[in-house]
Amino acid sequence: MAIKNRAPTLWYMLLLLLVLFTTTTFSREVTQDISVHDFQNGLQAAANGTSKLPEQSFKLPDAVEKIGDPTETTTSAPITPIPDTPRPISPYPTAFDNARDKGGNFLILMTCANAIQSPFVQRESLFDNGWCTLGFPPKIEPPSPVPQAYSFGDEDIAILKQLGISSEKDDNPYYNWIHGKTWTYPNQPTKNQNPQGFTELTYGDIGPKQEYGLTKATYGNVFNPKAGLIMCKINYSPQFKISTAKNAVVPQDIGPAPPLSKMSDVLWLQWKDAVAAKGGSLGNIKYFWRHHVVDNDSKAIMDAIAGIPENEIIDYPGKTYSMTAPILSVERQIAQALLGSPNGVAVAFFLAQHREEIGTWKTVSKVQLFKTDSWNGRADRHMLFSVVDVEK
Repeated sequence: MAIKNRAPTLWYMLLLLLVLFTTTTFSREVTQDISVHDFQNGLQAAANGTSKLPEQSFKLPDAVEKIGDPTETTTSAPITPIPDTPRPISPYPTAFDNARDKGGNFLILMTCANAIQSPFVQRESLFDNGWCTLGFPPKIEPPSPVPQAYSFGDEDIAILKQLGISSEKDDNPYYNWIHGKTWTYPNQPTKNQNPQGFTELTYGDIGPKQEYGLTKATYGNVFNPKAGLIMCKINYSPQFKISTAKNAVVPQDIGPAPPLSKMSDVLWLQWKDAVAAKGGSLGNIKYFWRHHVVDNDSKAIMDAIAGIPENEIIDYPGKTYSMTAPILSVERQIAQALLGSPNGVAVAFFLAQHREEIGTWKTVSKVQLFKTDSWNGRADRHMLFSVVDVEK
């Protein structure tokens, strides 16, 4: 009798165990599906920049863990843009953002105690790397290159006057170094005679068993040592010339560039010659004027800035952007982007990598962005970097 009474109880217990088993299995599968779904959502959010993935990892199904990558139907959902994302700061977010980040790094470099110093401190390094000045081949240079006379345009003169800087030719020597090109005359030139042609030199005997290619790079700049002005006028690096030749309609394989090829190093040696010729101090550096910017990457960054409300590029004095503005402000981001642009890089390297000879630590405090009308009617854009001593 007791056994008959227990039979229904045993059946109920077996039924209950079956229900519990089914429920547990179903719950586990749903939990895994939710984990995969959350994982995909996290990836998409991170790809769109709207959030970061959680620190904990999502557990994928056992089949995935044991076999390998999940199949396309279960875990590979396409990542599509999320609507209503914040509008970027400019029409060229990549160029602008990259330059802004580089500019921040350059600000650190200029105030970094262990900044690597350039090995190129003597003018002889220019000759050894295939550079020459107009009228003289490498290694046959005069003891001190004679600067050329430079005539400023009316707008340049007006800007220099507002800065309190003389525009007289004698105060503003122009030095032009060319990589592998020198003017030659068949006979002794007469007064006002134009060059008859040029000789393209090869460099088999230059450097330690290194043959540097002909690039026709040029660095032509104006200096006013008394006022502390460096005006960058015509600058095309060996790397630029090599790239241009490679991508020409009829490609040419020129180069490689010599070790001494950076604008900041050539500019420094030109500055030393200008100070020696006109007097003054190597450390008297107040302004870097990147005149009529033509570099495409720098122009794209300036286009991006001009697209930011209330930051259109206007006539001198234009708009000033401080390097000490709040770090997340639009002003600070623009200042750093200009410093991190291809036309700002040389300024940072010049100040950081020649610090020992300059004698004091220097940094960029602000930059003015403005435009002027050129002789052919187009609008030229300029960057004027102000330089100050670093407060330690």
